[in-house]
Amino acid sequence: MAVELTFFGGAGNQEQGELGGVQLLVNDSGLDTKFLYEFGQRPDMTNDFHGFPYRPQSYQALDIYENLQLYAALPDIFRHDYELHRGKKIGPVPLDGMLLSHWHFDHNGGLPLLRHDLPIYMHSLHKQGMYVWQETSSMPSTRFLDVRNPFAYTRNKEGGHRYFTEQEASIGRDIRLFESEVPFMIGNIQITPYL
Repeated sequence: MAVELTFFGGAGNQEQGELGGVQLLVNDSGLDTKFLYEFGQRPDMTNDFHGFPYRPQSYQALDIYENLQLYAALPDIFRHDYELHRGKKIGPVPLDGMLLSHWHFDHNGGLPLLRHDLPIYMHSLHKQGMYVWQETSSMPSTRFLDVRNPFAYTRNKEGGHRYFTEQEASIGRDIRLFESEVPFMIGNIQITPYL
């Protein structure tokens, strides 16, 4: 068995005291399985450019995150609408999924940036918590359970164009729920969660 672990966040830069942003790529070439464990946001770094006076549009965040190396530099894991807006092509889903341990922002904060068809594995209580968080917040950075395309438009009655409302442009994520002590599979790896 050849398991390779690659940390993209949450385990580095001891001098700066890295806070959160847990992102771990688990790659088991022997079992032909590759998945992300967590996709968190580092609150110490993101507050620097998301607050006043600079407040970039959501789709511009990928370029900023890429420059600051805040998220895993893995091809084809990000939202289709953002990638198309950046002039990139959409490839097939490159991973077997993303495993979420719990719903703190430093573990799930990058979830709104991930493509909608990447399977997300989480406990049912975490989904409930994220739903409440998502529905009571007006921040696009809390769109955990669906993807809303800000660029989607259609023809209006006059023959011109209009942008879809958030509800019209909503695409559900591929969320797969698990329960404590009940084994489940990600790719060819069996996981037994203990919560």
